Amino acid sequence: MRISVLLVVGGLLGLLGGCAEVSQRVMGRFDTSPVKLRRYAGEMSAVHQAAQAAMRNIGYVLTETSLREGLVRGRSAVQPGDPTRGARQFELTVRLTELPDGQVEAGLVLAEQREDGLPGGAQRLVVREHSLYTTYFERLDRVLQEPPAGR
Repeated sequence: MRISVLLVVGGLLGLLGGCAEVSQRVMGRFDTSPVKLRRYAGEMSAVHQAAQAAMRNIGYVLTETSLREGLVRGRSAVQPGDPTRGARQFELTVRLTELPDGQVEAGLVLAEQREDGLPGGAQRLVVREHSLYTTYFERLDRVLQEPPAGR
């Protein structure tokens, strides 16, 4: 009797403990809020062009751009997996917003897509802390400081 009660309690605790991780994974799929923000002086079109150049500069392939929506999205190369970890790919999304003071705000979201061979297909998780945020903003700063071509 005691063993069955312990098994039931242990099973319930195991299920409840796993729910937090599942909830975090599910929320990560739908969370589109920018993780890192920076403001830039300049016109929207110039910052949009610079955001695209910075994306290419870090080795990402542009997958979607829209000046009207203030969107620049790119993906890294697929990194093959090994027997203990599946293939993965990073997606970087830049959302540009024109502010009333004439500046442009750049919001950045890095998401990792991982294919582990588990049921349910690929998993998409927003990465909140990664050195790529700093690297991308440094490249964007550099591109914006370069003189325009042809001058």
